[in-house]
Amino acid sequence: AAREGLAFVLGQSALRRIVVINTLGNLGTGIVDGVALVFVYRHLRLDAATVGFAMAAGSAGFLLSASVSSVITRGLGPGLTLAISCLVYSAAPFALFLGPLGYPLAAVMVWRLLYGVSLPPYDVNAATIRQAVTPDRLQGRAIAAINTIGWGALGLGPLLGGVLGERIGAQPTILIGGCACVLAIVPALVPRLLEPEELPRT
Repeated sequence: AAREGLAFVLGQSALRRIVVINTLGNLGTGIVDGVALVFVYRHLRLDAATVGFAMAAGSAGFLLSASVSSVITRGLGPGLTLAISCLVYSAAPFALFLGPLGYPLAAVMVWRLLYGVSLPPYDVNAATIRQAVTPDRLQGRAIAAINTIGWGALGLGPLLGGVLGERIGAQPTILIGGCACVLAIVPALVPRLLEPEELPRT
């Protein structure tokens, strides 16, 4: 049963691209998360209270985005909304480099803001595309296959980030994680995913 779901996902163009986006994005985010707080505390010299405030303020973007995701999707369509979400998501790790430029508080806030803003529209529209192209009998198996691969990468990322952080330092590790997130944009820009033929027109 699990094999059938995996075979369907990997054999379906739009779903295969979503798997790649999830895997690269989660891997990159995990790598960044593995060293981000070390970078913030040791290199940006922020204290715990300031970091907590900045992360809380930045995370408000998640609530704002969730409240308007449906409006954005109706205006742009699922594929284009998903692609723009990927672009915003990929910019989040690089916001941390505002810190060494003299804006440590803004670095943390913008990092979490971009991350939070991008997630609701991406998740909603990835689910829309998955549901539209997957037969009813395979819905559960398809989401299980997609999540197993994607969330597996999120678990591996912090481990890889910790190893890289010890060997090459926090800033280069954040750069590597950010580049993985950038690579995740590529499958989202493929026309077949931007406007899958099976998606209903609204």
